[in-house]
Amino acid sequence: MPHQRSAILLILSLAIAAPASAATYWVSPTGSAAASGADSLANAKSLADVNSRVVAGDRVFFKTGTYSSPIQPNANGTAGSRIRYYGFPSSPGAVTVTNIRFGWNGSNSRGDYSTANGFTVSGQMTGCDETAGLYATGDSIANCRIPNAGGGFDFRTKGSVLDNCVFGNGSITSTAQSHFIDMFNANNVYATSNRLTNNTFTVNVNTTASQGDVHILGMFRTHSNVFYNNTFNVTVTSCFGYFFPVEMYRSYSNSFQSNRFNLAMNSTPGGTHAIWGYRDSSSYNRFVNNEVTTTGPGLISLGLSQAGSFVSTTNNTYMGGNTFKLNAVPVTGGIYWQNGSRSDTLEFNTVAVNGGAALTLENGGNFTGTIVRHNTFYSNNATVFTLNGATNTTGSRLVSNVFYSTVANNSSNATVVVPSGIAMDSLGLVFSRGGTASNAIRYNGVNGAPGTGGNYGQSGMAMWNTPMFTDSSYATFNPTLRAGSPGLTTSLQDGFAGSRGVATLDVIAPSAITTLTGPSSSGTSVSLAWNAVGDDGLTGTATSYEVRYSTASINSTNFAAATLAPGAPTPGASGAAQAMNVLGLLPTTTYYFAIVVRDDAGNASALSNLLSKTTLTVDVIAPAAISDLSPN
Repeated sequence: MPHQRSAILLILSLAIAAPASAATYWVSPTGSAAASGADSLANAKSLADVNSRVVAGDRVFFKTGTYSSPIQPNANGTAGSRIRYYGFPSSPGAVTVTNIRFGWNGSNSRGDYSTANGFTVSGQMTGCDETAGLYATGDSIANCRIPNAGGGFDFRTKGSVLDNCVFGNGSITSTAQSHFIDMFNANNVYATSNRLTNNTFTVNVNTTASQGDVHILGMFRTHSNVFYNNTFNVTVTSCFGYFFPVEMYRSYSNSFQSNRFNLAMNSTPGGTHAIWGYRDSSSYNRFVNNEVTTTGPGLISLGLSQAGSFVSTTNNTYMGGNTFKLNAVPVTGGIYWQNGSRSDTLEFNTVAVNGGAALTLENGGNFTGTIVRHNTFYSNNATVFTLNGATNTTGSRLVSNVFYSTVANNSSNATVVVPSGIAMDSLGLVFSRGGTASNAIRYNGVNGAPGTGGNYGQSGMAMWNTPMFTDSSYATFNPTLRAGSPGLTTSLQDGFAGSRGVATLDVIAPSAITTLTGPSSSGTSVSLAWNAVGDDGLTGTATSYEVRYSTASINSTNFAAATLAPGAPTPGASGAAQAMNVLGLLPTTTYYFAIVVRDDAGNASALSNLLSKTTLTVDVIAPAAISDLSPN
């Protein structure tokens, strides 16, 4: 009996401890709090009621329509049991809600580890916020559309994701400090380990009074965040204060990769301005394969280390493979270190600017342990590159760069200006459109010619010559070196100078098909068969087939005038069997068929062997009508 009692008590305790199974709710715009939520029809609940009921693990499905409530759960999920709101990811316009708000419900933190996927937000989305030092955690907002984004949203969160969302009609008109995407610390808790991927932000800056800083992305004490494949479309109509599209303040270990910044600078900001306001000891950040383009007359530069309340020399920052095309820059230049650099790396970047130099170091400061290699610096200013303000250059090197100016240099405006201590023997190439070699490099205040040895580069390691860019005009600038460029030489690191070596052109066309046959035919169709050829001759895989037919013999001259046969297969690997049917033909008719093969570089093969095939005769004569029908 005691054993029986123990077993019963154990079963009861397990039953009490076992969590309730996750619930699934359906909601509709006309749903009722009294409904069960079992389906999207008569039993759908209201969104407001479900917000108050959901707990970890629950799922909420939406009927199409417009809701008067936000998505704002009043509970938290967990890392292994999220709260999920499902709209229509492939058609976000099918469900409209007033807001998506995780992390804060007005008095405390709610909505951690929650998901919203596939919605349109009718107003300004609040996003993921914090309160009382508690950040939103583990949230996910994906495939949403915010057509009237207004003044922006909060993303003060940890371990959260914002993916494939489109923010339209954003605007900054406030006279106070403004952040469209607010990741600023407010309660000594850092925004960290978040991912913003594949999003588009469209924002107009139009302030008409004295104001504080304007930031599209404000990052204050943030770290370990990833920004990948986002597009920032920003128009500056008017800005009377400071303007930093990306402001990084004491932020570190963040990664920006494959993002696009499109800035229409219709006016020059009234205060300090730079695309990346990189200040107050921000360090260990990575910028890879981003594209930054500015248009319009307003001045703005990229900017690196800036003044601030703390040591502001940049540390261990990596910038690789980026393209900066800046239409109008101040005299400080396109990329500039305002207060020095320490152990940074700039490599394989393309910097093309109008106005000032392509890269400068302003206000002195240390320039130690920094590597500038394989970059292309292009400017319509006689001085392309200057580190003249550096007070300490220990361990810094310039390696295999291209410096190109559309304006002739002279004794007061050398193409490259550097202080003593820079490792000049690995300077790379100094190219210019005009001027003289004797004014190419100003080393420690004295002009000299590249390739003369000593302070001005060893012979063969630096030279004065035309780079032979693929396109050297600013509007369509392409820094890829053409074959025969003096920038292609084994004496340079990696065998070339600048951000891009010679283009590898695919000039080998696919082989011609010689195996075209017609295994069968009917009165209105012919089947074709052949063996695939390659991308380069008989090697690799081609891109497409062009199959044509005619009632007259086909040759290379009249092939393009023959009828194109739809439905050609995708080329297989070289030697693979391929087939197709050509339909819609006339009976008892001789047709000629031929194929041209193309690769992804646009190379076309010679004409295939010519196939002649006659369609079958179709009996179109009906039996005669019976005219002698009579009873027996």
